Amino acid sequence: MAAAPPGGAVPADLATAAFSRQQNLVDFDDELVRRQRCFVVGSGGVGSCIGMTLARMGVAHVTFVDMDTVATSNLNRQLLFTPDQVGMNKVDACKQSLERSHAFRTSAAALHCNAVTRWADIVAEAQEQHMTAIFNGCDHGGFFDIALQALARALDSPCLYTAASTYAYTYQVDSYGTAAGEPCLLCTNPPAHSISIDDFAAASGAGRASEDAAGAITAEEALAVLKRVYQSEHELLPGMVRRSIAAASDGAATLPRTRGAVLRFRSALTGEILAELTPARVLAHTSLAFIPADPKPDTSSVGSWAVVCCMGSMFAVNCWVQRLAGQDVPPMTIANINAQRGSVWREQMGWDSFKFHPKPSDGCTLCGFKAPGMPAEEVAAMAAAEAAAAAEAKERNRAATLARGFAAAAALGAGLIGLLSVALARRGAQA
Repeated sequence: MAAAPPGGAVPADLATAAFSRQQNLVDFDDELVRRQRCFVVGSGGVGSCIGMTLARMGVAHVTFVDMDTVATSNLNRQLLFTPDQVGMNKVDACKQSLERSHAFRTSAAALHCNAVTRWADIVAEAQEQHMTAIFNGCDHGGFFDIALQALARALDSPCLYTAASTYAYTYQVDSYGTAAGEPCLLCTNPPAHSISIDDFAAASGAGRASEDAAGAITAEEALAVLKRVYQSEHELLPGMVRRSIAAASDGAATLPRTRGAVLRFRSALTGEILAELTPARVLAHTSLAFIPADPKPDTSSVGSWAVVCCMGSMFAVNCWVQRLAGQDVPPMTIANINAQRGSVWREQMGWDSFKFHPKPSDGCTLCGFKAPGMPAEEVAAMAAAEAAAAAEAKERNRAATLARGFAAAAALGAGLIGLLSVALARRGAQA
């Protein structure tokens, strides 16, 4: 427990007195909040601020997970870190700062590890601590996000999943429950492997690929690309790759070196990976190194700052506590907070917040979502209506394109006639 600040004494019953204001909030269940046990995976600009906020709300427990150390460039926005902690493991610094300044009734733990390769440790911590919330601030990629939500659904106690990411002036927050029949991240925003034929061309030194490249892609070549480009190396991968090649090439052991074949291979490999990330199977893995890491741009050139990290992180905690209270929370929110110019990567959006309620897919392998009250004939009618609308839009686009073409031709013709008239007039004048 932190020492009393100069000039003031710590109340005897700090765990109660520190939270008197939030206990007076309408529709705020302080007793429910103080029972929550939270897993913060990724302890940087998002995770450290989330952990600090959770402690200031008085949850029962927070475990921080990260594999990185505190850098000087972190200090402007990662609020739990101080200059004397530069070089420390981030999770140890988070725990130290939390216990020193922010935890009045909250216990804290630190797990310094690569959450992907040491997945068994993540599972063990979640089970032993009886986690009721998982906060994802890790940027490994979409498949790891699915793994964390599958973990939330596989635990014995109900566990909510919340994710946040920030850059420049933009933050995104995803919020999902785990109730039976409630849609999840997979059926509303599914990931896809991004391996491409250009990856194979780059591996062979050929630069960009061409459709008439000689030779077929072998399983060994595919495994080498997955290791080099996507940091994927696991005992399950050889079998996944062989089955994906066979699915993409009518049972053959090699893959044609064409874009279409690689796209089919990518789709099959995505399915193979997702099959291992269901609640029924995700607990059994000791490592998730078979999942790909998303390609990462150099975000240092884009920039980040305390305001966007704090706003995104605290909005994530707000989504979580509202969902915990049974409120309707949008699964996805994207906000841009720059009223002047927008971010480097986006056009001007000025203080806009976009809330998305994506349409879930039926029969999701992670949550088993089924569209309620949707007879087969109604599904068919909806599909027919969507197809008709798409055809109508296509026809409108075609008509608009033709109209623009006719207008351009007419303008060109008018211009030519005008030039010809001028030329004839000049010739007549010279005669």
